[in-house]
Amino acid sequence: MSEIPGYIAVVTKVASITKTLLNAKTEAEIATVRVELSGAVIDLQSKVAEMQTRYSQALEENESLKSELSRQKNWKEEAARYSLADMGGGIFAYRINEADRAGEPHHWLCAACYAENKKSILIKTSYGSDKYRCHNSVNHAIDLNEYA
Repeated sequence: MSEIPGYIAVVTKVASITKTLLNAKTEAEIATVRVELSGAVIDLQSKVAEMQTRYSQALEENESLKSELSRQKNWKEEAARYSLADMGGGIFAYRINEADRAGEPHHWLCAACYAENKKSILIKTSYGSDKYRCHNSVNHAIDLNEYA
């Protein structure tokens, strides 16, 4: 917004020079004022281009912020479908709420990923095993036998 006085100054200069051109009497005066007016118009075009660039940047930033706000809202709604629960042995993960399942199978979400606003289902490493791994990170693994 601090650029606005500069834009107004250029427009005022163009208007002033235009008035001077209209009042010019001789060919020499007209030629001199035309050169001055050409320079002022170039300045004005430059300011308009700068303003358009800033406007485009503001639009892009606005869209980015809208997108981030939407992503956060969607995560908040999705996260509300889960509650922290004990998997056994004092190991906690997020379990889908019974009322929010809507036909989905029972499943657990990785607590570390959940804290980073990511939905990552814990997957059993093998049939009959009490070992789980996060599908987003190999570092997020749980062995319920270690804590039993």
